[in-house]
Amino acid sequence: MKYCSHCGKEVADEAFACPNCGCKTGGGRDENSLSALSIVGFVFAFIMPVIGLIISIIAHSNAKSDNNERSARFAKAGIIISVCLIALYIIIIVAGVACAAAVASSYSYYY
Repeated sequence: MKYCSHCGKEVADEAFACPNCGCKTGGGRDENSLSALSIVGFVFAFIMPVIGLIISIIAHSNAKSDNNERSARFAKAGIIISVCLIALYIIIIVAGVACAAAVASSYSYYY
């Protein structure tokens, strides 16, 4: 038997929700398992950071509501990686535009 994290009442190991307060217990599955959504968000963080950020935020929210700390940490890693890569892409784009503007302004049109 285990205890409800919300009200502290005893709950059966197989229960999906506390019979007293209705809080989700995560019964019937391993609490340390990674959710598919957190894995997808982490992978997309490298491929398409904006999409990875959105999926990782959703996965983090779901993992927190399910009390799945491992998935929450994995989703948080996807969020951090997505934000870092988005910032890096913005820096690269700004630097590229600045270099193009510098090259364009350095051409002399005087003969």
